[in-house]
Amino acid sequence: MSWLSLLRGEAPPGPAPSPIGEAGGPREVEGAAPGAGLFFSSCLGRSDLAVLDLGPSSAMSFGIYRTMARRIRFADLFSDWGEEGWAEALRTVPRDPSRAVDRILAWDTLDRLSPEGRHRLIRILSQVAAPDARLHMVIRGSREAAPGALRFQLAGTDRMVYELGDKGAGGGLGPPLLPAELHTLLLPFQVENAFTLRGDLREYVAVWRGGD
Repeated sequence: MSWLSLLRGEAPPGPAPSPIGEAGGPREVEGAAPGAGLFFSSCLGRSDLAVLDLGPSSAMSFGIYRTMARRIRFADLFSDWGEEGWAEALRTVPRDPSRAVDRILAWDTLDRLSPEGRHRLIRILSQVAAPDARLHMVIRGSREAAPGALRFQLAGTDRMVYELGDKGAGGGLGPPLLPAELHTLLLPFQVENAFTLRGDLREYVAVWRGGD
């Protein structure tokens, strides 16, 4: 039984499933994302937002962003820059307050960084975030939740496609993030909503509450 079967709701009760990507198993599935639904509900009626997606570029996601954003930036921290130089991607994001980022999507990002890298990322994001900026994340509840790198795309404002990718640069997993640790790590972003998805993935929506 593959890990993605949990997302489909096909796994019967019993021992933990085999990792995603097992021989002959599925590598992609679409599922509900209630956190994303809340995240994007704050964008209704907007067309002036600046969106920063920390994953690989996606035509599906871009099609949704363009309905609400005047500026869209994909900054694939791992595939494009590698784990040693990923921060350069964010240093190119203007820090002029008039060009600050309103919506940040960090799917499968924090899990794949060292503890030091996680703090460094949040520090940079807090520097480019606009007042009341929203941050959406997907975090593994355990190492077994998804043992390899995942790629996420939007299939709608409240639905996501999960795809197993190659390990690639930065594909290894850091230590699991417990909810209490995540709340502290994200400051000055404050978690407002959290959801547990099938397969022991967790969705979080946080809001930037200021700070220098």
